[in-house]
Amino acid sequence: DIFSMGVLLYEMATGLRPFNGSSEAELVASILRDTPKPPRALRPGLPGPLAALIEGCLAKEARDRPASAQDIRDRCDSLRRELERGDISGESRTALGERSSGNLPLSLDSFVAREQEVASVIGLLADTRLVTLTGVGGTGKTRLAIEVAHRLSATFPDGAWLVELAPVTHAEAVANVMGALLGVTQGPGKTLVHSLVDALRHRNVLLVLDNCEHVLDAAAELVTLITRRCADVRILATSREALGISGERVSRLLSLTDHEGAQLFRDRALAVGAFGNLDMETLARLSHRLDGMPLAIELAAARCGTMLPEEIERRLDHRFQLLRGTRRGRIERHQTLHQTVAWSYELLEPQEQRVFDRLSVFAGGFTLDAAQVIAGGEDLDVLEVEEAIAALVARSMTLAVNTEDGTRYRLLETLREFGEERLLASGGAPDVRQRHVRYFAAFMTRAWAGLWSTNASSWIRAVGREFENLRVAVYAAVDLRNREALGALLKPHYFWAWHSLRYEVGDWAEAALEVSPEPAFARSVAVHLRVHGGRPEDGARLAAMLDDPDNAGDPDAACLGALAHVSAALVTQGPDISKWMRRAVVAGEQTGNAALATLLKSMQIVFKTMAGEMDASRRIAVEAYDQAKAIGNPITLCEATFFMGRAHADSNPEAALEYFDRTAELAEKHGLPFYAGIAETEAAAASARVGDASRSGTRLSRALRAFIRSGDRGQLWSSAHHLLYFLIRTQRSEEALRIWRELSSRRSYVAQPLRDELTRLIGPPGEGTLSDDELIEQIVEVLDTLDREAL
Repeated sequence: DIFSMGVLLYEMATGLRPFNGSSEAELVASILRDTPKPPRALRPGLPGPLAALIEGCLAKEARDRPASAQDIRDRCDSLRRELERGDISGESRTALGERSSGNLPLSLDSFVAREQEVASVIGLLADTRLVTLTGVGGTGKTRLAIEVAHRLSATFPDGAWLVELAPVTHAEAVANVMGALLGVTQGPGKTLVHSLVDALRHRNVLLVLDNCEHVLDAAAELVTLITRRCADVRILATSREALGISGERVSRLLSLTDHEGAQLFRDRALAVGAFGNLDMETLARLSHRLDGMPLAIELAAARCGTMLPEEIERRLDHRFQLLRGTRRGRIERHQTLHQTVAWSYELLEPQEQRVFDRLSVFAGGFTLDAAQVIAGGEDLDVLEVEEAIAALVARSMTLAVNTEDGTRYRLLETLREFGEERLLASGGAPDVRQRHVRYFAAFMTRAWAGLWSTNASSWIRAVGREFENLRVAVYAAVDLRNREALGALLKPHYFWAWHSLRYEVGDWAEAALEVSPEPAFARSVAVHLRVHGGRPEDGARLAAMLDDPDNAGDPDAACLGALAHVSAALVTQGPDISKWMRRAVVAGEQTGNAALATLLKSMQIVFKTMAGEMDASRRIAVEAYDQAKAIGNPITLCEATFFMGRAHADSNPEAALEYFDRTAELAEKHGLPFYAGIAETEAAAASARVGDASRSGTRLSRALRAFIRSGDRGQLWSSAHHLLYFLIRTQRSEEALRIWRELSSRRSYVAQPLRDELTRLIGPPGEGTLSDDELIEQIVEVLDTLDREAL
């Protein structure tokens, strides 16, 4: 049966059925009448021979199909041989099933119904670059969007990414959230929004922007820029209302039919150990009474562990009334959902209700320990909070997620908003928010110590997991004028945010400067992250009011203050850099923190090598490296290992390469993306020096493409100097001169010996004429050539 084989191949290749119908008669009619959408329209990277084979099998006339099953097998064998020989492009190989990058969560429950909606959205995304799923809260927009993204992820070489906007409480943080997720930093002289757009111009990616409604204007502005300038980016947004921008295709998600709702109810009821007869007719009536809202159905089905469906139906008569009013700003179905949540809420015990309300203060999830402190109080002890959370999880009012570091909990956004309303109405919001601020201030105080311990890796992950809660806590502390809490919340970010490329924290720190007297560490963190986050002018502006570190009255504050002066001096490349670095080293020793003091010692190598003091650089590097190994702190060891490589790059490139490789391994292991990137670049340069041109080219391509994707222009320009060295070694002098001329006109932090060597090898740099985008295009052309030669 050649036709049936085509149906099977089509679904295997695209994730969709070629023909659809809600009944057997409609399905037969579709088979006879409809022509399926071409497979390559749904998966653009699908190899042409495979797409042609599938379309041939599905031809309406038998004479137009392959002659036999053996013919199909022969063509599949030919395609397999092409794959083995590497004759199929990387894009097509990805389409055939190689795992792509991205962050889509794995679904823990089955996807029930909505198959036609999935097919429709996939079809829309094949024809346009922006699709918005609209509908009231609880209709399953997020679940459908993630399902679509999973089915399409392999068609996007740079992956499918879920950008969760629900935890965002400030519109200006939309770009920060996306930038942090995609590893994009703010470029010099640019806003983060424009840096994001520049980075995405070089990616083929699917973005799922989830829950846009409360930051609609900011999301619409960002999406407008992306769709205008990024040809290979597709966006699937979910929102209670459309973004309202040009090129948008809106797909409104309606309620489930009674039959679909009954299917969902039965699936979820079985998952909680439902007993009794799950009669589909009864479940269909329940679905109808619940207005076909997936969230309402799931909440009701969760009760089937203790109640029969008929008992739930009787309770609906008394405890659940549909709102029919026309209150401004709330459509009827939203009122229905609100009442559905209210019905489930009313079934909770009073103690569970109080805990549920207080959990709404969290953003992005929480641990049991945090909940016991923040949701507890004089009226609830830790055991009562724990029991209440267990009950909430059982009733699907709270989600429990298993992670490598233990269980985390979170509220669905619709439920969190309901709890927030209840908390405000009860008058308990101020106390709960203050406890939230105090808890996370104490958490970050422990994190500061933890970052310098041998267990730093777990603290790096812990701070990352709580990043959204920390954002909420900082802005709440600003509102509360709590300068002590702000100091504790910001202090670890001098190093954590920098090493993790989370430059959004610079916004937090600058907001904290509104509190008087100025919170400790706030200005130092703001200056440092502005300078290294691509906004050196802002860093210099903030640095103009830096205090003398000697007046800090606290060793840690004096140390970070001196380092902030170093960062500010980098903007002008003035003679004070070395002076401030020496003062930072002295202050670091006075803190009594051996790991921090050793890290600062190793940082001196930057300025020693830039000044050409190579003997002193190597001496300091060896001392710091030996101390770092003895201390055992991963952050310090990673940095000291990197600077051992820098100190030996000219005199012993073989040893330098070994140190850079070791740095990259440490950085990947311990979650330090900044050092992973620069170590890869330096390793590429060292490979070229030892004559391993092919290995060097591969490394350079990987590192520079990463900086292009992230939008980190400053690091890109600095690292591209190593590309020049490689081009010279491989007899590409004209290309080297062309890029050298352009790089010389851009601000970058490059050691003077390397500049001198490039001048000697290439000649004076001259004046550049290209824009940043044009220069990036030239660099990409060179990298493409290197990659082809490596193959």
